[in-house]
Amino acid sequence: MNDRRRMIGVVTSNKMMKTVVVELTRTYRHPLYRKVVHLSKRVKAHDELNCQPGDKVQIVETRRFHTISDGR
Repeated sequence: MNDRRRMIGVVTSNKMMKTVVVELTRTYRHPLYRKVVHLSKRVKAHDELNCQPGDKVQIVETRRFHTISDGR
C-alpha cells in the first residue's frame, strides 16, 4: 500500500464532466466540552465510473487532474 490518504464520502453532485462533488463527514468528541461535533467538507474528485448522487465512494489523494479536482 502507498501512504496516500483515503477518505470515504457520499456523492452530492455529478453535474460536471468527469468530476463529482463528494461530501466528507467527520464526527468527533470535543476535548473540553465532551459534546459530539459533526463536521462536513465538500471536495471535488475525478470521476471515471459515472457515479450518481447518493453513492458512497472512497477517494484517494492524488496530484491534480485538472484545475479544480484533487482526488480520484
